[in-house]
Amino acid sequence: MRSLFVGLLIAVTLGPVYASVPRHFEDATLRAVHFSDDKEGWAVGDEGVIWHTIDGGRNWERQSSGTAGSLRSVHFIDPYIGWIAGREELPGGGACGVVLYTTDGGQQWRRILMNSLPGLHLVRFVGPKTGYLAGDGSEQFPSGVFATTNAGRDWQPVPGPRASSWRGGDFNVEGGAMGGAWNRLATVRRGQVFSVEMDSLGGRAITGLALRGDDGIAVGQGGLVLESRKTRGSSWHFVETKLGREALEQFDFHGVAAVGSRVWAVGKPGSAILVGEGGKWELVPTRQTMPLHGIFFRDEKRGWAVGELGTILATTDGGRTWEVKQRGGQRLAILCIHARPNRALPDVVARMGLGDGYLMGGLCITGPEPASADLARVSDAARFEEAFRQSGGVCAGQLWHFPIGSHLSKADTSMLVATWDKLHDDRAMQMMLGQIVQAIRAYKPEIVLCDGLGDDGASTLVHEAVKEACKQAGDPTAFETQTKTLGLEPWKPRKAYALSATGSVSLDQTEVSPVLMTTPREYATGPAVIFGQRTPPATRSFTLVMAGMPGAEMHTSLMQGIALSPGGVARRAVTAALELSAEVKSAIRTRTQLWAMAEAPESAVNRPERLLADLGRQVSAMPDEVGARVAHGLGRLYAQRGQWSLAREAFFVLADRYPTHPLAVDGYRWLLMHQASSEVRRRYELGQFVVITDEQYGTPGVPVKPMGPMGPKGAKLPEVPAFETQTMRMIAHRSGRDDARKWLQDCLELEQRLNTFGPLHAGDARVGFSLQAVRRQLGQVEETRKWYRDFAARQPEGPWRNLAVGEIWLAERRGASPRPTLTCPPTEERPYLDGKLDDPCWQAAKPLTLRAADAASGLDKSHP
Repeated sequence: MRSLFVGLLIAVTLGPVYASVPRHFEDATLRAVHFSDDKEGWAVGDEGVIWHTIDGGRNWERQSSGTAGSLRSVHFIDPYIGWIAGREELPGGGACGVVLYTTDGGQQWRRILMNSLPGLHLVRFVGPKTGYLAGDGSEQFPSGVFATTNAGRDWQPVPGPRASSWRGGDFNVEGGAMGGAWNRLATVRRGQVFSVEMDSLGGRAITGLALRGDDGIAVGQGGLVLESRKTRGSSWHFVETKLGREALEQFDFHGVAAVGSRVWAVGKPGSAILVGEGGKWELVPTRQTMPLHGIFFRDEKRGWAVGELGTILATTDGGRTWEVKQRGGQRLAILCIHARPNRALPDVVARMGLGDGYLMGGLCITGPEPASADLARVSDAARFEEAFRQSGGVCAGQLWHFPIGSHLSKADTSMLVATWDKLHDDRAMQMMLGQIVQAIRAYKPEIVLCDGLGDDGASTLVHEAVKEACKQAGDPTAFETQTKTLGLEPWKPRKAYALSATGSVSLDQTEVSPVLMTTPREYATGPAVIFGQRTPPATRSFTLVMAGMPGAEMHTSLMQGIALSPGGVARRAVTAALELSAEVKSAIRTRTQLWAMAEAPESAVNRPERLLADLGRQVSAMPDEVGARVAHGLGRLYAQRGQWSLAREAFFVLADRYPTHPLAVDGYRWLLMHQASSEVRRRYELGQFVVITDEQYGTPGVPVKPMGPMGPKGAKLPEVPAFETQTMRMIAHRSGRDDARKWLQDCLELEQRLNTFGPLHAGDARVGFSLQAVRRQLGQVEETRKWYRDFAARQPEGPWRNLAVGEIWLAERRGASPRPTLTCPPTEERPYLDGKLDDPCWQAAKPLTLRAADAASGLDKSHP
């Protein structure tokens, strides 16, 4: 658990560091593009980047967005009024929606609905006043769709079933149609979202959708092309493109545009664009290989497409030929391939990507299993992309082909292959190999980094696949469809390394980088949280697994023997490093001391109480961003350890000193749930007491007489005070009902603080149910019942609604229980809790069989 403590503590630098490290807008992935007329257009993407052109795309200038989030959609009503939708990934899970609007063509963008909506992917207006937003579904906003009828002054959630995440859609005055992750299709009619069932999508996401009158076209992962005829998206059927299964399954489409009878679809790889007209389909080369994410056509001739490395393409002949107008690089220097997000190397990306400027990309091979995973995991891909970008990379992606259910989390290689073979006609490993070969040919990296051998079943399979793929990617006869049909060229990396405990290449991640203004290990801690990791280690070691250049076996650094010029095809321009300020140097020294305490074994001189006793003084000497992260880190550490009283004190420091810091949300949420806990309440009822300890360190004690003088005889020396630890302990008995009532009322005060952070946090169902438990104990029964009724009324069928309905029944006991009930009779004597269940009360009890919420039972993990 100590490593978690370190990881949370070293995040203290991220606020000031991010403010100082240069941001590379030129290579940020672009997600969407829109033109208001033939000349003026906007392209948006990661890093909060907005590019603007007034000459049809020949030249682009950046507009300030005021956010570093991922902007996913842009729509202009006219040359002046425009809207952008996107997302910011939250450290504790989930995402916050980003909504920007302008009334002056983007000279000034304003953000609205701060901390109010879940992560968004789509914005569309069908007139000056009517518009739609769509994105992630949540307990608070099940459908994930929002509408306005007054030009965006107010946005209302559109009722509908619980959605996964809407990735593409189109709207008109009569409503709209949408497609999303995990087989989801829907229509919007008469102010409500209606699901469209289509069971044969195999867990794929629909990522682009366009309406043409009553007809529609949709595209998605795995070469998916769907068509809706005369139903405005109420029914769909597969389109036969006659391009061949092998070619289409190599494609993951990301966006679609339709004008008249013509259709264009872009995706991964970006070496070709699918063009359709009159039932005929063909792949048109783009003369570049970066994956494309967005496409827009003004008419049947003029169109634009955008994608990774800041790539912007344009055509004036209906997509027959494409020309690169702007990009921040042409290929990658390093490609990182991992089995799972928590295997990523954020510290290595920070060191090599930001510190040294090499263009780095990431590929995650496995993902969640749609049939059994919690719906919250639908954002895993977005979180992987954002964490990689925050680390210092340029682009990242997650494959959908190889899902891992919760019951397979520790499966060996044979079990994983057997499961995936059922999805891919007994050729799962060939498909994995093909996907990695395609990535190498598209990104053209000099170096490939991958997981170590034997970490787990998935990592072992990826490790072996990467070794083989590095060889086959350079063979023109391997996966010929990629070279002959998709337009990719053979490419063999110069070297491939696997992570290992020891190896020929070793990186000291505790060295201060002048560009990062801290160490790679510290810088990467924030992204590591989004990856689902703990702290990166102090040292990274790699073993060479493939050599495509002579002498590679003797290399002691990753890029040894490879020359890439700064500002060239695969490396960022060199930025002059700033000199460390006195404040930053002081913070580094303080963090060093905290590191030492965190990593040292707990002992009489290194106790958590000592750290907490000194915490106030330590954080007061730090910048606010740093101090808040220290307090938050300590609270998370102690909560993980089960040391609730220590966690409570650390979170109170966070709440009291930094009440408006974004991390305070996590502190308020934990404190609120802790205060509302019936377990804590039960301890009070049992009359338990607490030991209150007041420890002061470095307190002057009895003066110590100095040793004999070392100088001339009779020299007078001052008395030296001895510093000691003074500890005072007293037993505090709980006063009963009054004391417990005060404790619960403090919980309601925390609610008010949490509410100031916006509806997205205040409306958290977990927090809401905890607060009702508090109010019930305070006697506010009617307020509690009203909350449950209101909550159940706006929730679709699902576990959270069932829980609310069950609480209402428990309070009123009318009719049959909506949930299974059990009777807990009293016992004549207390059982001995030794786990043997041989007492009379157990012998006479009726057995109760519980089902686990996993794939084996057919239930998902969204059950509260």
